[in-house]
Amino acid sequence: MEPKIRPVRRAGPILAFVLLAGAVMAGVTWSGGVPAHPPARDTPSLTSTADLTAAEPEPSQPVTFTWVGDMMIGSTTPSPELPPNGARNTFDAVRDLLLADVTMGNLEGPLTETGPTDKCRGRTDCYMFSQPPEYAAVYRDAGFDIVNLANNHTMDRGREGVDSTRTALDSVGIRYAGLPETVARVEVDGTSVAALGFSHYRGSETSTDLTTVRSAVANAEGESDLVVVFFHGGLEGPQGARISTSSDPGVDVVAFAHAAVEAGADLVLGSGPHVLRGIEFHQGRLIAYSLGNFATYGKFSLAKDELRRSAVLEVKLNPDGTFAAGRVKPAKLTGEGVPVPGGRAIPFMQDLSESDFGPSAAEISDDGTINPPAQAQTVR
Repeated sequence: MEPKIRPVRRAGPILAFVLLAGAVMAGVTWSGGVPAHPPARDTPSLTSTADLTAAEPEPSQPVTFTWVGDMMIGSTTPSPELPPNGARNTFDAVRDLLLADVTMGNLEGPLTETGPTDKCRGRTDCYMFSQPPEYAAVYRDAGFDIVNLANNHTMDRGREGVDSTRTALDSVGIRYAGLPETVARVEVDGTSVAALGFSHYRGSETSTDLTTVRSAVANAEGESDLVVVFFHGGLEGPQGARISTSSDPGVDVVAFAHAAVEAGADLVLGSGPHVLRGIEFHQGRLIAYSLGNFATYGKFSLAKDELRRSAVLEVKLNPDGTFAAGRVKPAKLTGEGVPVPGGRAIPFMQDLSESDFGPSAAEISDDGTINPPAQAQTVR
């Protein structure tokens, strides 16, 4: 199944529409300083204004999203530890789990061969990653359409590493969110999607100033049918799985997620703790606080079962943002950190959701099907 993604075409007067389409083709920035990403790899060319005046049907079909947790498929720093065969087989066992209109994940570490390598300065409690830039094609071939760059490793090789990452992703048509004033935009069968990323780490769009978060989300909501928000944060390791008994450093992730929904987000997706966390609904919108590790070759600790436990989240949203369907697809990490289907993610996430969120917890059935809580909630 090929992702059915086209460049965004917003509603509005024909003249503004033509100018905006031209701006995307030229690679200039969106209004408000939000960089535009290049057209997707299957984008048809628009050759005349006649193409733009044709009436288009109102979007009616749900858009299917998949989201996974942290991805870092080998690193060249501080010492090389890379998968065989150029990492091309990393996602072989889970390709079917990833199929969706829009496939998304957290890219934990830059795609670069340049930039400073002195981040840790001899510290033993510090981690630094950098993936070969050619690995961008591995993510593309696995089906990834959007990645989040708002995390604590995007800046591991400084600004040079960030620039290299952007170039590598642009070259294969993967859009990215999470850098300051950066929005990833796609269109699926007439439904426009905007994705924004936030974290409390240097180089990211900030998650700590909720006024700024609300403004950015509201702006995106005013320009797109669907708004997806990524965030990176949470106490790392098994002790961070249960939100109600852990203290998240840097940002209150529950307050952040609720603020994003209240500002217009239709789906909020978290990463950072390296373990699974629960799922809840707020004002009828789904919030998944962490899907754990997903593909973390070599450099991540997988000594404990909780760190190997993973999942793929599938969510279907109607064009008006309302929840249509959802499912947890279990996965687990094997060997040095290669994902395969299976494992006990479902009962773990059932327990975490119920204990952390009570009446707002998602109802997760034994086959992974997700439903909103039976208790009526305020819906936007």
